[in-house]
Amino acid sequence: MDQGGAAGLLPSLIFLIFFVVVFYFLLIWPQRRRQRQHRELIESLRRGDEVVTSGGIIGKIKKVDEKTVTLEVGDGVTLKVLKTSVVERMS
Repeated sequence: MDQGGAAGLLPSLIFLIFFVVVFYFLLIWPQRRRQRQHRELIESLRRGDEVVTSGGIIGKIKKVDEKTVTLEVGDGVTLKVLKTSVVERMS
């Protein structure tokens, strides 16, 4: 009986390992890659860059602070937003 129990455990263990590997490559790895790319974007923001925020606002960076950026979004209209809300560089 002990041999049958051990033989029945092996397929379950293989399935569990397979499930963990698939879970990692489908969910965790792409999320970490996106987080790394966003962090690199935030760190590389410079005055004059045209960016898009998570709210869909497009503007040109006028000033970069430690946690915020000041965007010019129109004729003399400026907004101060968190750096983390910038999701894309247009130029």
